[in-house]
Amino acid sequence: MDEEIGEGLIRIGAITRSQVEELLRQQRAGDDRLFGEIAIDLGLINEEALKSYLNVKTDCRFQVECNFYRIREMTAYTSGLKEIYCERWPETCAIYQRKLEGKSITTTLWPTGSYR
Repeated sequence: MDEEIGEGLIRIGAITRSQVEELLRQQRAGDDRLFGEIAIDLGLINEEALKSYLNVKTDCRFQVECNFYRIREMTAYTSGLKEIYCERWPETCAIYQRKLEGKSITTTLWPTGSYR
């Protein structure tokens, strides 16, 4: 679930969809700068907004070994949990916290701390 930078900046309220579309048109027309560079140069966002977005994308360091992260058929609910706990704020995940403490994890533990 890789999020494009434009979508992420829309999500955090730093830029509008029409501004994203304009920046993408500019890139397609031959501007070889990065999306964030163009947006900053045009004054649409500042460096803090870009850093805010980049800092949100943390990804959990335990993804490779996490049973929850590797669920193949996700529902809308579990996909939402994955985005929140695995890709945004892993330090709030019950699985992450237990792994960090060196505790064992059951395959039924969910990021919320509940068991399925």
